[in-house]
Amino acid sequence: MVFSAVILFLDALLLRKSGIVVTGMLSEGVFSLVVAILLFVFPEQIGSMLLKLVGVVLIASGLGMVFWAYRIRKINRQFNTQAIEVEAVVVDESSKD
Repeated sequence: MVFSAVILFLDALLLRKSGIVVTGMLSEGVFSLVVAILLFVFPEQIGSMLLKLVGVVLIASGLGMVFWAYRIRKINRQFNTQAIEVEAVVVDESSKD
């Protein structure tokens, strides 16, 4: 992560010379550097927090899928129409006298 932050800072420096807006790259580099330092200083606490965060995200996405499936099923029932079967006779119009 430290290497990623350094590369982002160097890329931002080079791109800024060409006149491109680099605020996103700089903020990503700062965030990456801060996370790397926190992981180095507090590895167990940060790892535990990340594990809990991944668990919460997985639970939330699972609940979202269940809710979405229920919603789609409800919408599908609204548009469930019955097919009407009919018989048709083809009339040939070319045989007019």
